Amino acid sequence: MTLVPSLPRPPVDVGGLPGRSVDLERVDRGRHGAALWRAIGDDPSLWAGTPVDPFVDEAAFAAWLGDRAVKPDQAMFAIVDKTAGTREAAGLLFILSIAPAMGTAEIGLVFGIGLQRRTGATEAVFLALRHLFETLGYRRVE
Repeated sequence: MTLVPSLPRPPVDVGGLPGRSVDLERVDRGRHGAALWRAIGDDPSLWAGTPVDPFVDEAAFAAWLGDRAVKPDQAMFAIVDKTAGTREAAGLLFILSIAPAMGTAEIGLVFGIGLQRRTGATEAVFLALRHLFETLGYRRVE
């Protein structure tokens, strides 16, 4: 028996994905920008290995964030850490190269120091993968 995927799959249009230690929230520059700058934007080492150059200042980061938040073939989520009793954006999770016609997507990550090697980082990836595979029925994520 050959399984044939049902294509196309729905677009990634969820506003947020709640978790136990983190929530994924669609990036809003006004709501998440300052916290993301403190967590990841001001540290050039976190951007090594990405096609993004280090940001000269918070305004450049905010402009980049605003531009990326509205690209049609990607979904960008703030990883909001809930473990310290506050809700603070601590990293980014991108779903990139979304191809509903093929049922494929890519994931990109930039974790702030507060997420690195912590449960919340793993949970953020789990929330995205679960949504892509179980809810939307995508067949491949890179």
